[in-house]
Amino acid sequence: MMLLKLDRFGKLVLGVGAIAGSIWFLNLPYPMIRWPIAKVAPIILLPSFMQMDHHYRQAIIQTEQADQLINQATTVEDFELGSEKAAQAQEHLDNLPVWFLGYYPKRYCGLFGCGWKFTLDEFEDARALIGRMDAQIFQEQNALTVLETTSNQVVEARNSFETSDPATQEDILKDWQQSMDQLSEIPSETLAGRLANTRLTAYKRDYEAISGQTAVLSKSNALLAAAQQFADAASSEGKNPPHSTEKWDRIATLWEAALAELENIQSDEPDYVKAQALKAQYTINLGEVRELQNSQQKAVKLVQSAEKDINKLIELSAQQSPERTIAAVNQVISNLEKVPSGTTVSKDAQVLIQQAQAYLSKAN
Repeated sequence: MMLLKLDRFGKLVLGVGAIAGSIWFLNLPYPMIRWPIAKVAPIILLPSFMQMDHHYRQAIIQTEQADQLINQATTVEDFELGSEKAAQAQEHLDNLPVWFLGYYPKRYCGLFGCGWKFTLDEFEDARALIGRMDAQIFQEQNALTVLETTSNQVVEARNSFETSDPATQEDILKDWQQSMDQLSEIPSETLAGRLANTRLTAYKRDYEAISGQTAVLSKSNALLAAAQQFADAASSEGKNPPHSTEKWDRIATLWEAALAELENIQSDEPDYVKAQALKAQYTINLGEVRELQNSQQKAVKLVQSAEKDINKLIELSAQQSPERTIAAVNQVISNLEKVPSGTTVSKDAQVLIQQAQAYLSKAN
């Protein structure tokens, strides 16, 4: 009796297995198998209908979500999620068999309310939409790569500028500007382009602030350098005195030019204090040069006047008394003694004094 029951159970299991195997075989995703069954006994394809209904619904849902997330993304996370949704939509579309396009199982859909009735055109439109999104995803990914790379370059330039020496700051600013130019070239219709525009506002603000300070510093440095060049020229010209009045005037002009450069450095500029220190020194130097120029000019006039007086005395010596001539010679000596030392005519004055004194010695 027990053996009989086991035999019946085995046959039942075998029968169920055979039926399940047959249903599995008939639901294989091959048109040559499914299509004839769909015409004769569509109920056997119930698992396929359920699977197709699932993939259809998910393809529609995932496509709409992907389209929303990709085309209206506001963050990188939105875009990444949209990329995942697009991949899922593509996977569901790939699981929809082409043979069922336009096929509508009335009994199944009447019982379960399926919402799919793809035509070939609709199927191709869905695939085309996913294809466009794939291309858009590729473009967006490239743009995001450029965004992150150039943004890192800008941040690196900004940070390195603060610790760099003045000699390299100009090159750093050039790299900074080039990186911002690359950001501005990212297509504005992409998420990366919109993010780049937002970042560029901050990057340009920082760049203008720093480059403005650098420009002021460069201007101050240029003015200081120009002033120093004029000062060096003045110092070089002033070596090995004494000099003529004309040369002292040229030297004074150089010191005035140096001071004029320093005057252009404003009180809010970094080198203002240094400029004021140089200005004080250059003003002293200019004053000394003007004093030497005046001394030279005075000395030349005194010597020239003495020479005229001596020539006049020589002409009139025979016509006037010796006492008057001696008095005139003493006056010439007194005037020559007023000639400052350290001029181009100081030696000439001493020679004339000696000659006059020799004349007085003979006269006495």
